[in-house]
Amino acid sequence: MCGIAGIISKDIRQIPETTVQTMRASILYRGRDEQDEWNDGQNVHFLHSRLSIIDLTTGHQPMWDISGRYVIIYNGEIYNYKELRVIYERLGARFETKSDTEVILEGFKLKREHICEDLNGMFAFAIWDTQTHRLFLGRDRLGKKPLVWCEIGGTFYFASTLDAFCSIPGWTGKLSNEAIELYRLMSGFPLELTIYEQARALPPASFAWVNSDNPAPQVNHYWQMDFHKKSRHSLSHLLDEYEALLTDAIAIRLRSDVPLALTFSGGVDSGTIAALCTRRLNINLDCYTIDYHTDDDPSPETVIAERVARDLGLSWHHIQFNYHSELLSNLPRTYSFYDQPCIQLPLVYSHRLYETIRPYATVVLSGNGSDEIFTGYIGDEVARRDDLERLKRLPLLHRYFGIKSPSDSLALAWGKYIYSVLRG
Repeated sequence: MCGIAGIISKDIRQIPETTVQTMRASILYRGRDEQDEWNDGQNVHFLHSRLSIIDLTTGHQPMWDISGRYVIIYNGEIYNYKELRVIYERLGARFETKSDTEVILEGFKLKREHICEDLNGMFAFAIWDTQTHRLFLGRDRLGKKPLVWCEIGGTFYFASTLDAFCSIPGWTGKLSNEAIELYRLMSGFPLELTIYEQARALPPASFAWVNSDNPAPQVNHYWQMDFHKKSRHSLSHLLDEYEALLTDAIAIRLRSDVPLALTFSGGVDSGTIAALCTRRLNINLDCYTIDYHTDDDPSPETVIAERVARDLGLSWHHIQFNYHSELLSNLPRTYSFYDQPCIQLPLVYSHRLYETIRPYATVVLSGNGSDEIFTGYIGDEVARRDDLERLKRLPLLHRYFGIKSPSDSLALAWGKYIYSVLRG
């Protein structure tokens, strides 16, 4: 991951240096390989902290396009950048680097805001047009990469983290009661809401334009999920299609100029990724499993992971983590990197896992989620069946919004709000 931050103003010379220093420091942890910044002395100041993955030698940021008109700062990775480069070259684009960053720049010159529709990946980026003095912001379809902003005193600020805003003149740090209530109901902050009243997130699958003389962003959506398309095929056909899609998804995520690894439980998710890497793509990744495992207290997951790694001929590494003594004691340090409330306790041992991997690999593949989707865990079939039956009996509002009765008016109001937003 990288870190981006920026200021758009009628006169950036009026911005206190302490504000710039705070924004600079807030994104350093997101990319320790390089730090750089640029400003035009009048309307814009860009800051970037880079974690180098693609094109280590010429992929520096902020990056200018060949014409010298556009400059970009970018966080993420565009998995289909090689294919897009070929397409854009046919349309007249020229390239000076081998980076995915420049592919975004040249695509933007050709397609403007429609560039986001071409990008297969996770991204948050900002492009400044030196001729029109306009800023373009884009964020990936599912919002994997963060991008938050605030507009205070006629100046527009954006960053990868809310911590960047704490030294802005006029920043109050006041919490949003609306966001807190929704967090209580949903365990997250939907769409544009953040924990602070003065800050907003650019929603997933959105882009925005910002003018230096009018800092209110013009936000638009470029994509939404469509569940209306249906097709009927045999199970064999669907399995072949799924395998092809998954293999392609893994293959393009292996594009990297730095070492890769795989977090590994040996279950359906990481086991499938490892198997496709070795048996379809001829790539062997080192696998890392974190869990508490001793002879007196063996971990079934560790035993399975070791066996699957051995069967696939992979180099397997086990990291011992004592949940009783390490989970709570490491929680403050782990959560110090988060700018909003988060209730994911697994982040504590995930942090330990990635710290261990870091000297050996920069990019890590993970398959979180498919074990649950494809019922990969054994031994709890009855519990899953009972849970499904119980969920079927619960009222819809209670299931999704925590509403126990029509008299629960506050929760009902937020439920209606969510429904209206999701309906567009």
